[in-house]
Amino acid sequence: MSIIAGAYADGWRRANSAHSVGLKFLN
Repeated sequence: MSIIAGAYADGWRRANSAHSVGLKFLN
């Protein structure tokens, strides 16, 4: 895995978890 791919995956994971927290907050 390249550094760029790792950074992209980490950013996607953070955005995904933030989205999950947002859905819990709305519900």
